[in-house]
Amino acid sequence: MPPKVAIFSDLDGTLLRHHDYTFADVEPLLQELRDRGIPLILASSKTRAEIEYYRKMMRLADPFIVENGSAIFVPQGYFQEACMRQWKAPFRSCDEYACLELGRPYDDLVQVLNEIRSEADISLIGFHEMDEDQIVRHTDLNQLQARLAARREYDEPFLILGRTSPAKMTNLKSLAAQRGCKIVQGGRFCHLTGRTDKGRAARILMRFYRAAQEIKTFIGLGDCENDLSLLESVDVPILMANPDGGFNAQVLRRIPYVRRAPAGPEGWMQSVTRFLQYQES
Repeated sequence: MPPKVAIFSDLDGTLLRHHDYTFADVEPLLQELRDRGIPLILASSKTRAEIEYYRKMMRLADPFIVENGSAIFVPQGYFQEACMRQWKAPFRSCDEYACLELGRPYDDLVQVLNEIRSEADISLIGFHEMDEDQIVRHTDLNQLQARLAARREYDEPFLILGRTSPAKMTNLKSLAAQRGCKIVQGGRFCHLTGRTDKGRAARILMRFYRAAQEIKTFIGLGDCENDLSLLESVDVPILMANPDGGFNAQVLRRIPYVRRAPAGPEGWMQSVTRFLQYQES
C-alpha cells in the first residue's frame, strides 16, 4: 500500500541541531521513512548545493525546496510527466532534476539590498559581502559548508549591525516590498527574497503528491518566521522550540493550534514518531 503521508521539513534548528548541524540521532527514523516510502521533502533557506550535501548524507531521493521557497527541484521521473503537465507549471530541465524557479535572480536581490540599505539608513552586511571566514564565524559552518552556503541563486541573507529601531526595520521591509521583494527572519539571518515563500512551493508539490501518489496528509516542521507559510499550508504543523526553549511568537499568533516540539533532531524524531504511531493506531 502506498504511503498516505508526506513530511515537509526545515533543516537548521529542526532536523539539524542549531549549533553543530548534526542529525545522527534521527538516522534510524530516516531509515524507517525510506523503508516505508514516506517522502521527506526538505524546505530550507539553504542553497541547492547545501541541500544536496545533506540529501546525500541522509540518503534522500525526494524533491526539495531551496532558499525560502525560491525554487523546487524534482528528481527526473519522480512524478509522471502527464501529472506535471496537467498543472502547467513551467519546470525546466536542470541536471538530474526538473526545476521550477519561483524567486528573483540573486544579482537582482543584491542590488535591491544595497538600495534599501542606503534609503533606510541601516547598517547591515549582506552574504555577498562576506568572505569564507566571515561566513564560518557568523554561522558555525565548517569551511566546506560555508562554500556551499555562498553558492546562492535566489535569496540574500543579511545581518543587522548594531542596534536598530523597530520603525527603521519596518521601513526597510516597506522599501523591499516596493521593489517586489520581502524580508523574513530566519534562525540566524534576515533574508531578502522575491515574492515567494516555503508555503507556496509546498502547495505546488502537494498538488503533485495528491494526484500522483494519492497522499492525504502533509506534516510540516519548522522553527522560525520563515517557516510560517509552510506551517500554515500543511495539515499537521509542528513548531520546533528555539535553542533557548522558547517558541516563535509570530507563528504562535498566526497558528494557535500548532503542535509544539523540543528543539532540534530530538524533538523532530519525537514528533514524527508520535504522529506515525497515531496514524497506525
